Amino acid sequence: MLGRVGAAHDAGIKVFLDVTTHGVVTGSPLIKQHPSWFLGGKWAMTDFKYEDPEFVEWWVRATVLRFCERSCRLADEKSMHVNR
Repeated sequence: MLGRVGAAHDAGIKVFLDVTTHGVVTGSPLIKQHPSWFLGGKWAMTDFKYEDPEFVEWWVRATVLRFCERSCRLADEKSMHVNR
């Protein structure tokens, strides 16, 4: 993924990924595993604590990079079908 972003930058293209998340469902095992990653919540959700550097590192890997990897794979598969 990072290679593709670099290639886009080299071509003068800016890459922007907008991801909005605020927490997990109350009772998620993640809350018990990493209680310091969470704040209070409402509406059956427990909010992420974005001030926690360990959480931010996990969140980027688990959410952003995984999304990017899947999106690039789908884009590659689509371009393979178009170029046949």
